[in-house]
Amino acid sequence: MIFGSMAIYFLRDVLGNAGYMTQISYAKLVPGILCCLFGIVPIANAKLGKRKVLVLGSLFQVVGYALMIVPNLAFVLIGNAVYGIGGAFFGVLLGTATADVAD
Repeated sequence: MIFGSMAIYFLRDVLGNAGYMTQISYAKLVPGILCCLFGIVPIANAKLGKRKVLVLGSLFQVVGYALMIVPNLAFVLIGNAVYGIGGAFFGVLLGTATADVAD
């Protein structure tokens, strides 16, 4: 995930256009929001269990990071989208996992 001054450097100096910041931000946010809206995370939680879904979210984030290594706008957008999906799994389930530990 690229953000802040690191993102501006990468977009301006590597990809050649700092104007891509909006697209990259939306590429991360929209898939995560859609996963939450359509109930993908609760369905996966019911079928696989909380631990496996959190591991799956981690794998999505690792794959997203790996795709962003390639200095190409398409790979960065796809990597951010995959990372956003993994972030949705964490955003929904991490609070409940913390509550389970406290019990």
